[in-house]
Amino acid sequence: MRSDSSDHIFNRSDLIGKEGGQQLLLGVSQLFDNRDNVSYSTRGYYAKLRLAYAPKLWTSTDFNGANLDLDLRGFIPLHKKVTLALQGIFRSTFGKTIPFYNYRELGGDMMMRGYYLGRYRDKTTSLRKLNYAIAFILVLALSVFRELDQPFQKKIAAGMYPVMVADCATSSV
Repeated sequence: MRSDSSDHIFNRSDLIGKEGGQQLLLGVSQLFDNRDNVSYSTRGYYAKLRLAYAPKLWTSTDFNGANLDLDLRGFIPLHKKVTLALQGIFRSTFGKTIPFYNYRELGGDMMMRGYYLGRYRDKTTSLRKLNYAIAFILVLALSVFRELDQPFQKKIAAGMYPVMVADCATSSV
């Protein structure tokens, strides 16, 4: 994020934490998982809640606040070889001084495929995904899904970033 050129946004901006910083997070996590298969789920539910607190220990630009992560998934069998999967993810950071390096990221291979991790950043992000998976044979499946991802903004109406991808995956059942 650092740059020697004066025309880069990090040099012109008053972003907290643009020079880096330190944080210590203390938290709790709860997980519920009754899916039938971790690699290729066809029925069941998954829920993960994580809450972490960061006390102010070092400088005034270091993070002081909390992170909240919620990941909910449901797998509904529609037919012997067809599964409908639903997923919702909510990630938020709370506090008075939230440095840029602690903003929540959208993108990567697990959320919003096709966008590199960190392409969209904000204090709060959410994802809603609908996945339709068809198993052809025991170890090969085709998955088509639709994602709606959203960084939240106070001044500008938050936009949805749709992603539609066909994905081929292998699974050992």
